Amino acid sequence: MRYYSTNNNAERVDFDTALLNGMASNNGLYMPEFIPRLSQSKIKDMKGAPYADIAYTVLSAFLDTIPSSDLKSMLDEAYDESVIPTKVQQVADNKHILWLTKGPTYSFKDYAARFYGRALNYVLGKRGERRTVFVATSGDTGGAIADALYGLENIDVVIFYPKNSISKGQRRQMTTLKNNVYAYEVNGDFDVCQALAKYFLRDKQFALDLTGDKDNFTSANSISIGRLLPQSVFPFYAYAHIDGDSI
Repeated sequence: MRYYSTNNNAERVDFDTALLNGMASNNGLYMPEFIPRLSQSKIKDMKGAPYADIAYTVLSAFLDTIPSSDLKSMLDEAYDESVIPTKVQQVADNKHILWLTKGPTYSFKDYAARFYGRALNYVLGKRGERRTVFVATSGDTGGAIADALYGLENIDVVIFYPKNSISKGQRRQMTTLKNNVYAYEVNGDFDVCQALAKYFLRDKQFALDLTGDKDNFTSANSISIGRLLPQSVFPFYAYAHIDGDSI
Protein backbone atom coordinates (compact mmCIF):
# COMPACT_ATOMS: atom_id res chain seq x y z
CA MET A 1 0.00 0.00 0.00
CA ARG A 2 1.27 3.44 -0.95
CA TYR A 3 0.09 6.81 0.30
CA TYR A 4 -0.12 10.03 -1.72
CA SER A 5 -0.22 13.69 -0.77
CA THR A 6 -3.50 15.51 -1.35
CA ASN A 7 -1.41 18.49 -2.51
CA ASN A 8 1.10 16.53 -4.59
CA ASN A 9 -0.23 13.46 -6.34
CA ALA A 10 3.28 12.52 -7.48
CA GLU A 11 4.41 11.90 -3.90
CA ARG A 12 3.99 8.19 -3.07
CA VAL A 13 5.33 6.72 0.16
CA ASP A 14 4.82 3.62 2.29
CA PHE A 15 2.99 3.61 5.61
CA ASP A 16 6.14 3.98 7.71
CA THR A 17 7.19 7.12 5.86
CA ALA A 18 3.69 8.62 5.94
CA LEU A 19 3.48 8.01 9.68
CA LEU A 20 6.90 9.51 10.39
CA ASN A 21 6.35 12.56 8.20
CA GLY A 22 2.98 13.45 9.72
CA MET A 23 2.25 16.10 7.08
CA ALA A 24 2.77 15.36 3.40
CA SER A 25 4.58 17.67 0.99
CA ASN A 26 3.11 21.11 0.29
CA ASN A 27 1.17 20.85 3.57
CA GLY A 28 -0.96 18.06 2.14
CA LEU A 29 -2.50 15.09 3.90
CA TYR A 30 -1.57 11.48 3.24
CA MET A 31 -4.30 9.29 1.79
CA PRO A 32 -4.15 5.63 0.70
CA GLU A 33 -3.91 5.00 -3.05
CA PHE A 34 -7.05 2.88 -2.83
CA ILE A 35 -9.51 1.61 -0.24
CA PRO A 36 -9.16 -2.18 0.21
CA ARG A 37 -12.40 -4.14 -0.07
CA LEU A 38 -13.39 -6.66 2.57
CA SER A 39 -15.29 -9.71 1.37
CA GLN A 40 -18.78 -10.34 2.69
CA SER A 41 -17.55 -13.51 4.39
CA LYS A 42 -14.78 -11.62 6.22
CA ILE A 43 -17.26 -9.06 7.47
CA LYS A 44 -19.63 -11.81 8.64
CA ASP A 45 -16.73 -13.54 10.41
CA MET A 46 -16.34 -10.42 12.57
CA LYS A 47 -19.60 -11.17 14.40
CA GLY A 48 -18.97 -11.05 18.15
CA ALA A 49 -15.19 -10.76 17.74
CA PRO A 50 -13.04 -8.68 20.12
CA TYR A 51 -12.15 -5.14 19.07
CA ALA A 52 -8.47 -6.01 18.48
CA ASP A 53 -9.36 -8.85 16.09
CA ILE A 54 -11.73 -6.66 14.08
CA ALA A 55 -9.09 -3.92 13.96
CA TYR A 56 -6.59 -6.42 12.57
CA THR A 57 -8.97 -7.51 9.80
CA VAL A 58 -9.78 -3.93 8.82
CA LEU A 59 -6.30 -2.41 9.09
CA SER A 60 -3.92 -5.13 7.91
CA ALA A 61 -4.31 -4.29 4.21
CA PHE A 62 -3.30 -0.68 4.91
CA LEU A 63 -0.23 -1.65 6.95
CA ASP A 64 1.83 -3.99 4.81
CA THR A 65 5.11 -2.64 6.21
CA ILE A 66 4.32 -4.26 9.57
CA PRO A 67 4.57 -8.08 9.74
CA SER A 68 1.27 -9.77 10.60
CA SER A 69 2.43 -11.18 13.94
CA ASP A 70 3.80 -7.81 15.06
CA LEU A 71 0.63 -5.99 13.99
CA LYS A 72 -1.52 -8.51 15.85
CA SER A 73 0.51 -8.05 19.04
CA MET A 74 0.39 -4.26 18.66
CA LEU A 75 -3.39 -4.24 18.32
CA ASP A 76 -3.91 -6.73 21.16
CA GLU A 77 -1.99 -4.40 23.45
CA ALA A 78 -3.61 -1.20 22.19
CA TYR A 79 -7.13 -2.57 22.51
CA ASP A 80 -6.82 -4.72 25.62
CA GLU A 81 -10.44 -4.96 26.78
CA SER A 82 -9.41 -4.63 30.43
CA VAL A 83 -8.01 -1.17 29.62
CA ILE A 84 -10.30 0.09 26.87
CA PRO A 85 -13.61 -1.80 26.88
CA THR A 86 -15.94 -1.22 23.94
CA LYS A 87 -19.68 -1.76 24.08
CA VAL A 88 -22.70 -1.60 21.79
CA GLN A 89 -25.91 -0.84 23.67
CA GLN A 90 -29.41 -1.17 22.22
CA VAL A 91 -31.55 1.78 23.30
CA ALA A 92 -34.65 1.22 21.12
CA ASP A 93 -35.83 -0.82 18.16
CA ASN A 94 -33.12 -0.57 15.49
CA LYS A 95 -31.27 2.06 17.53
CA HIS A 96 -27.93 1.37 19.17
CA ILE A 97 -25.13 3.34 20.80
CA LEU A 98 -21.48 2.47 20.27
CA TRP A 99 -19.73 3.41 23.51
CA LEU A 100 -16.19 4.67 22.83
CA THR A 101 -15.74 6.58 26.09
CA LYS A 102 -14.63 3.86 28.51
CA GLY A 103 -10.89 4.10 27.83
CA PRO A 104 -8.11 5.60 29.96
CA THR A 105 -9.07 9.25 29.29
CA TYR A 106 -12.81 8.72 28.68
CA SER A 107 -12.62 9.99 25.10
CA PHE A 108 -13.17 8.24 21.77
CA LYS A 109 -9.77 9.64 20.83
CA ASP A 110 -8.14 6.97 22.99
CA TYR A 111 -8.71 4.49 20.15
CA ALA A 112 -6.71 6.32 17.50
CA ALA A 113 -4.10 7.56 19.99
CA ARG A 114 -3.31 4.09 21.33
CA PHE A 115 -2.79 2.72 17.83
CA TYR A 116 -0.81 5.77 16.72
CA GLY A 117 1.60 5.60 19.67
CA ARG A 118 2.34 1.92 19.32
CA ALA A 119 2.70 2.08 15.54
CA LEU A 120 5.06 5.06 15.72
CA ASN A 121 7.13 3.51 18.50
CA TYR A 122 7.38 0.27 16.50
CA VAL A 123 8.51 1.98 13.29
CA LEU A 124 11.08 4.07 15.16
CA GLY A 125 12.37 0.98 16.95
CA LYS A 126 12.95 -0.75 13.61
CA ARG A 127 15.00 2.23 12.46
CA GLY A 128 16.82 2.83 15.72
CA GLU A 129 15.46 6.40 15.82
CA ARG A 130 13.73 8.72 18.27
CA ARG A 131 11.19 11.40 17.33
CA THR A 132 9.48 14.38 18.92
CA VAL A 133 5.71 14.48 18.47
CA PHE A 134 3.92 17.85 18.46
CA VAL A 135 0.21 18.09 19.15
CA ALA A 136 -2.26 20.94 19.66
CA THR A 137 -5.36 20.28 21.70
CA SER A 138 -8.59 21.83 22.87
CA GLY A 139 -8.80 19.14 25.54
CA ASP A 140 -9.54 15.54 24.54
CA THR A 141 -6.72 14.96 22.05
CA GLY A 142 -4.00 16.08 24.45
CA GLY A 143 -5.08 13.76 27.23
CA ALA A 144 -5.46 10.79 24.89
CA ILE A 145 -2.07 11.34 23.24
CA ALA A 146 -0.33 11.92 26.58
CA ASP A 147 -1.71 8.68 28.01
CA ALA A 148 -1.08 6.63 24.87
CA LEU A 149 2.51 7.79 24.30
CA TYR A 150 3.58 8.02 27.94
CA GLY A 151 6.67 5.92 28.62
CA LEU A 152 7.25 4.83 25.00
CA GLU A 153 10.99 4.61 24.65
CA ASN A 154 11.38 6.11 21.17
CA ILE A 155 9.08 9.13 21.52
CA ASP A 156 8.97 12.54 23.20
CA VAL A 157 5.64 14.37 23.24
CA VAL A 158 5.08 18.15 23.21
CA ILE A 159 1.48 19.29 23.80
CA PHE A 160 0.15 22.83 23.41
CA TYR A 161 -3.17 23.62 25.09
CA PRO A 162 -5.06 26.96 25.37
CA LYS A 163 -5.11 28.81 28.67
CA ASN A 164 -8.44 28.78 30.53
CA SER A 165 -10.09 26.67 27.82
CA ILE A 166 -9.84 23.11 29.11
CA SER A 167 -11.24 21.34 32.15
CA LYS A 168 -9.22 20.61 35.29
CA GLY A 169 -9.41 16.92 34.52
CA GLN A 170 -8.06 17.38 31.01
CA ARG A 171 -5.25 19.55 32.33
CA ARG A 172 -4.25 16.90 34.86
CA GLN A 173 -4.23 14.22 32.17
CA MET A 174 -1.61 16.20 30.25
CA THR A 175 0.50 17.78 33.00
CA THR A 176 1.03 15.03 35.58
CA LEU A 177 2.75 12.27 33.59
CA LYS A 178 6.31 13.70 33.37
CA ASN A 179 8.89 11.35 31.80
CA ASN A 180 8.57 11.88 28.01
CA VAL A 181 5.42 14.08 28.05
CA TYR A 182 5.80 17.88 28.01
CA ALA A 183 2.63 19.99 28.16
CA TYR A 184 2.64 23.78 27.64
CA GLU A 185 -0.17 26.22 28.37
CA VAL A 186 -0.51 28.77 25.56
CA ASN A 187 -1.85 32.29 26.05
CA GLY A 188 -4.25 31.99 23.12
CA ASP A 189 -7.04 29.84 21.70
CA PHE A 190 -6.84 26.45 19.99
CA ASP A 191 -6.07 28.04 16.62
CA VAL A 192 -2.95 29.60 18.12
CA CYS A 193 -1.92 26.22 19.56
CA GLN A 194 -2.43 24.56 16.19
CA ALA A 195 -0.46 27.25 14.38
CA LEU A 196 2.36 26.81 16.89
CA ALA A 197 2.48 23.05 16.40
CA LYS A 198 2.50 23.41 12.59
CA TYR A 199 5.24 26.04 12.85
CA PHE A 200 7.53 23.58 14.60
CA LEU A 201 6.69 20.83 12.11
CA ARG A 202 7.81 23.07 9.24
CA ASP A 203 10.95 24.39 10.97
CA LYS A 204 13.53 21.89 9.74
CA GLN A 205 16.47 24.06 10.81
CA PHE A 206 15.26 24.21 14.42
CA ALA A 207 14.78 20.44 14.46
CA LEU A 208 18.31 20.01 13.13
CA ASP A 209 19.80 22.43 15.65
CA LEU A 210 17.93 20.86 18.56
CA THR A 211 18.19 17.15 17.78
CA GLY A 212 20.71 16.77 14.95
CA ASP A 213 17.93 15.48 12.68
CA LYS A 214 15.95 17.85 10.47
CA ASP A 215 13.12 15.30 10.24
CA ASN A 216 12.86 14.71 13.99
CA PHE A 217 9.52 16.47 14.46
CA THR A 218 6.21 14.82 13.58
CA SER A 219 2.52 15.30 14.34
CA ALA A 220 -0.04 13.43 16.42
CA ASN A 221 -2.97 15.59 15.38
CA SER A 222 -5.68 14.31 13.08
CA ILE A 223 -3.61 15.32 10.05
CA SER A 224 -1.63 12.10 10.69
CA ILE A 225 -2.57 8.97 8.77
CA GLY A 226 -1.84 7.13 12.02
CA ARG A 227 -4.81 8.90 13.59
CA LEU A 228 -7.14 8.54 10.61
CA LEU A 229 -6.84 4.83 9.80
CA PRO A 230 -7.77 3.35 13.20
CA GLN A 231 -11.06 5.25 13.27
CA SER A 232 -12.21 3.22 10.26
CA VAL A 233 -12.69 0.28 12.63
CA PHE A 234 -15.65 1.84 14.48
CA PRO A 235 -18.48 0.95 12.06
CA PHE A 236 -17.22 -2.61 11.62
CA TYR A 237 -17.20 -3.19 15.37
CA ALA A 238 -20.69 -1.73 15.65
CA TYR A 239 -21.97 -4.04 12.90
CA ALA A 240 -20.28 -7.06 14.46
CA HIS A 241 -21.95 -6.49 17.82
CA ILE A 242 -25.51 -5.72 16.74
CA ASP A 243 -27.80 -8.75 16.74
CA GLY A 244 -29.24 -9.81 13.40
CA ASP A 245 -27.97 -9.68 9.84
CA SER A 246 -30.01 -6.77 8.48
CA ILE A 247 -28.83 -3.29 9.49
